[in-house]
Amino acid sequence: MRIALRGRSTPFEDSGRATQNQQAAMSERANSQEPESTPTTCPVDVGVPGRTTQCDAAPYRLPQFTLQFLALMTVLVAAWFALWPITSVASRVVLAVIMLTYLFGCARTRRAALVMLPALFLPHSWIFLIQDYSWSDYRWFWVKMYWQLPGLVPEALVRRYMWRSEWWQFGWMAIFAIAIWLLVVALGRRGGNWIKITALVTFVLSLLCAWIEQNLFRM
Repeated sequence: MRIALRGRSTPFEDSGRATQNQQAAMSERANSQEPESTPTTCPVDVGVPGRTTQCDAAPYRLPQFTLQFLALMTVLVAAWFALWPITSVASRVVLAVIMLTYLFGCARTRRAALVMLPALFLPHSWIFLIQDYSWSDYRWFWVKMYWQLPGLVPEALVRRYMWRSEWWQFGWMAIFAIAIWLLVVALGRRGGNWIKITALVTFVLSLLCAWIEQNLFRM
């Protein structure tokens, strides 16, 4: 009888084992659960010192008519009207889209816009820097097209498939310039290495387009 009793477990041992099994199962469940993710924050909102916002899924946001927003809007509108005499109609449209992108963009969009603006448009500043050409009406004609120049080469590539009216040519240049601008900003706002790679590729391609434009200008 003693040998037979040794092979059996007492009720206390059974309850202890059940308790240990429950604790082990609870610990496995706790370990399998993913840790709660803390909301990440975007860089400090440009134009609003000391303000940190959560990363927005949407690239743009509804305006909040604060004092900072109204001051920024006033500056952008004043700059747009100040450039009116030296810009064409298509360039004004492109410039307005750029300003609206920054004005209504979230923190990531504003940061990407500030990086992509010089990367996309700075190479086209050759029209202001060339020394061996007089400031004739022809040169001022190109100066007024400055903000739509990123769309000149794409428009020239598909010109044969479109209407060849001068107004349509300017219109398609503006459309291509706006499309390129929105594309590089959308890629740049992804953060990380995206903004660096996008800015570098944009700058290199803009240099190539600027070289083509300068050759077209001297023809």
